[in-house]
Amino acid sequence: MKKLIGILMICFALVPIAIQAQWDEQFFFPHINSLSFPTKDFGMAACENYYNHSDTSFTADSSAIILISDSGDTWNYSLVLPGVTFKDIQHVNTSTFYAVGYDTSRQFGVLAKTVDGGNSWDTTLMNTPLLRVSFPSDSVGYLLTKDTFIYKTIDSGKTWNQLSYNFFDTLPLPTISNKIHFVNDSVGFVVFWTKLFKTTDGGLSWALKHSHSNSRPWPLYEYIVDIAFVEGDSTAYLIKEEYGDDFYIYKSTDLGDNWIAIDTMVNAFYFSQTISFPTKDTGYISGQFMMYKTVDGGNSWFKQRSSNTLPQNPSFNDWVEDLYCVDALNCFAGGWGRFYRTFNGGDTVLTSIGELNQLKKKLAVYPNPTSGMVNLKTTEKLQSIEVYNLQGQKVQEVNAKERSWQLPEESGLYLIRMQDVKGNVYTEKVIKE
Repeated sequence: MKKLIGILMICFALVPIAIQAQWDEQFFFPHINSLSFPTKDFGMAACENYYNHSDTSFTADSSAIILISDSGDTWNYSLVLPGVTFKDIQHVNTSTFYAVGYDTSRQFGVLAKTVDGGNSWDTTLMNTPLLRVSFPSDSVGYLLTKDTFIYKTIDSGKTWNQLSYNFFDTLPLPTISNKIHFVNDSVGFVVFWTKLFKTTDGGLSWALKHSHSNSRPWPLYEYIVDIAFVEGDSTAYLIKEEYGDDFYIYKSTDLGDNWIAIDTMVNAFYFSQTISFPTKDTGYISGQFMMYKTVDGGNSWFKQRSSNTLPQNPSFNDWVEDLYCVDALNCFAGGWGRFYRTFNGGDTVLTSIGELNQLKKKLAVYPNPTSGMVNLKTTEKLQSIEVYNLQGQKVQEVNAKERSWQLPEESGLYLIRMQDVKGNVYTEKVIKE
C-alpha cells in the first residue's frame, strides 16, 4: 500500500493544471430559439435567420433545424425551409425529434418530424402558427399555438385534435413567454404571459396555479418567463420578471400546485429568459448578458458569466434564448448569434501556477497523506463540500461549516471539491493510507 501511495503522489505532482473556461463561447451561429440534446455529444437547434452571411445557400428569410455533433464542434444543416421561423424543438429519443414554427406572415404553422436523427424530415402544415411542442412519451404530444389553443396527438403525430380550452380571457396579449410542458401524458402546464395553468386530464380541463396582475401597460411588463421541472421528481421552478430588471424565483415541491418565492434579484438589469434544473439542487438561469447558477435548490444564486455587450450593438445582442442541460455538468445555451457550452457545470478551473499559489493562501487541507481524518483551513465562506473517489463518484457530502471530518473507510486517492458563496470552486487531492 505504501508503494501505491507513493506512486499516486508522484502522479499527482506530475499532472499539469487543467485549462478550462467556465462557458466556452462561439460566435456567428444562427439565431437559436430552442435546443434539444438527448446526449452531451449530439443535439439539434431550432433557428431563425443566420449570421454567417458568407454562406450563400442560406437566405435572409430562411430558418433551419441544425444538427450539432461532437458536443458543438460540428454544425450541419438538417432541414432548411425558406420563409419559415422555427421556434421550438424537442427530442423523444436519440432518433426522434419534433420541431414547430410558422411562416413569416404568421398565417400558418409548420410541424417537422424526424425518426432517423435528422437525415430526413416529414413536414405538416397547420392552419395556425405554432409556438411550442411537448412530447411526454413516444405517442402522446401537445402543440401550443400563437392563439393559445392546444393540439393533441395520441399516435406520434400522425393525427392532431384541437382541444376546446382557450386561455384568452381578455384582449390578446404578447406571446413573449408562452410555454408548454407536460411531465407525463396527462399532467401538463401552460405559461400564458402572467399566468400558469395546470391540467391533470390530458388538457381537457385546466386550473390556474400561479398568476400575477399587471399594474402597468406594455412594455413596462410583469410576466412569467419560464418553468423548469426536475425529471422524475415533484420539484419545479418558475421565474417571474418585473419591469425588465427585477426577477423572482419560485419553487414548488408538489408538482406545481403551490409556489413559494425563494429568491429575489432586484435591479439585476438583465432580462431573464430561460431556466433549467437538471437535478433538484443544481439549476441555471440565463438571458441577456448573464448566466446564474444554484447548487442548493435555488435558495442562493451566483453569477457564472456576464457580458459587457451593450444592447445597442448593431451586430449582436448577447441574449440566450434557450438553455439545455443533459445533466448537472454538461449544458448548452444558444441565442442571438452565439452558442455556449460547459462540461464542468460552468465551474472555475485553475489555469496557472500563480492561481494555485493564491489558492494555497486561502485554503489548505491537511494532513496529506492522512489515516482518515482531514482538516480544512480556509478564509473563504463555503457553500458546499463534496468528496469524490478516483472513479468520479461522489462518496460524501460534508456540511459546509465543518472543518474536520472522517474520509470513507476505503484507502486511496480522494478529490475534495469546495465551492464558496461567490461560486468559485476549489479542489484538493488527498491520499488516505
